Amino acid sequence: MLKRSSQELVTRLLHETEGWLADIVATDPNIVMEGLIDSLGRGEHELYYCYGLDNRCIGIVTLMVRGDTLCLDGAAGDVMGEWEQLDEGFVSLCKDKGCTSYEFRGRRGFLRAFKSYGMTEKYTVMTRPI
Repeated sequence: MLKRSSQELVTRLLHETEGWLADIVATDPNIVMEGLIDSLGRGEHELYYCYGLDNRCIGIVTLMVRGDTLCLDGAAGDVMGEWEQLDEGFVSLCKDKGCTSYEFRGRRGFLRAFKSYGMTEKYTVMTRPI
């Protein structure tokens, strides 16, 4: 299940939210924390909390629509086999936004988990410390 963020949710889950947002920023060198927070404030990105079968918060996704594609950046904590439920939530949100597909960015473990639902790797991001 996905719940759109609210002041109450952000306040109650502040520690987890900060960690998950930092993880999202770490997976994409084009995203900086201040820019993401500003974009959320302007409504360009939306923040959703992901809940497991036992109604515990298991992660977050930030999203924006590009054309007919719902673009999600995700970070999660303790997901215990609830990938199908997450995929169903993303598909439902995709349809609600009038999109025909969704694109998900996250750590490699997400790709392994979502492959059985038809997700394929679109591109690889590499980094080289100097």
